[in-house]
Amino acid sequence: MPYAPSVPAEARFLAQALARRPLSLEGVDEAALCRLASAEGLGPWLSREMAARGLPVPGPLARMGYAVLAQNLVIRAALEDLDRAFSGSGLQVLVHKGAALAFSAYPDPGLRPMEDADLMVRRKDAGRLAGVLSGLGYSPQPRAPHLFFSARLRLDVHTHLLDAERVPARRLLTPRGMGPVWEEARPLGPGFESLKTPSPADEVLNLALHALKHSMSRLVWLLDLDLLLSGRDKAFFEELASRAAYMGQEKALALAVWMAARVFGRDHSSLAARLPCPGTLETSVLDLRARGRSMGLLGEILLASCIPGWGGRLALFAGAVFPHRDPGPGGRSGPTARALRLAVSGGLAVREAARLVFALVSRSFSSP
Repeated sequence: MPYAPSVPAEARFLAQALARRPLSLEGVDEAALCRLASAEGLGPWLSREMAARGLPVPGPLARMGYAVLAQNLVIRAALEDLDRAFSGSGLQVLVHKGAALAFSAYPDPGLRPMEDADLMVRRKDAGRLAGVLSGLGYSPQPRAPHLFFSARLRLDVHTHLLDAERVPARRLLTPRGMGPVWEEARPLGPGFESLKTPSPADEVLNLALHALKHSMSRLVWLLDLDLLLSGRDKAFFEELASRAAYMGQEKALALAVWMAARVFGRDHSSLAARLPCPGTLETSVLDLRARGRSMGLLGEILLASCIPGWGGRLALFAGAVFPHRDPGPGGRSGPTARALRLAVSGGLAVREAARLVFALVSRSFSSP
């Protein structure tokens, strides 16, 4: 794929690796490559990919894989302890994203770095869960009570997959709520009882929304998605498209599938044919990220476009700029502060739109 001259050689190398294209280390700074791979959450994966292709693996990249494997085994053991403790209390807790995928979607649990374990609990059980965790030696962070720490593990606990406690408008992205996700949840793995994980279809939808929520700032989320989609048959794609329609998340899935196909060079046409076709402007925004550029707040704008009606879209974008725990500039609340938040959010949206136009014009001159 063509790149603007400003895109570093390391980003081009990583993109070629993800797309399974021929690789060359010519012009690539190894230290910069290691930093980039680590920032994208792809260090262990890239180490394995380079070794499989007969390329020399930089020492820091190789050591990264060993460290991630050791950390993930510790996390898995901690989750097993939690499952036993929850079984006695009658609690059911959902484990999603990295802590679940490292041991199910990846061929080696050392390939998926994670900073914590993401958990979801039913709202009615949140207080009881906090009590059980306290008894197990976990301490909540005072300024972020959804984070619990122990000597071995950090837990990120929410009652909604998209952290709607922080940005309430995100509930508009899940019009059917979390009930259907709980209904289709299954055990985290053999031997687990209380710890559940979303169904593969629900995890794909969760990853699509999560990646857009963060402007696809880390490519590891797209790798998660690619691994969940790879090797699937027509029946799964039909199930996934049907589930997306039922959950009201067809557009988010369509955007994520387009991006995964773009980055990994996959043919997901049989799934894409069952989803809305992304517009030219939307694919142009995604293409910025595919070419190694940052999307900034454009990802939040894309996410907001998945909500019907401009009122909900603006509320989501404003909530992303000024989260619920930060009522606005100076900590103010009330009608004046709400008006200020909307004005600032609108200004930021205009700025991001101008940035997109500039990037697209620049690309038109730099493309062969």
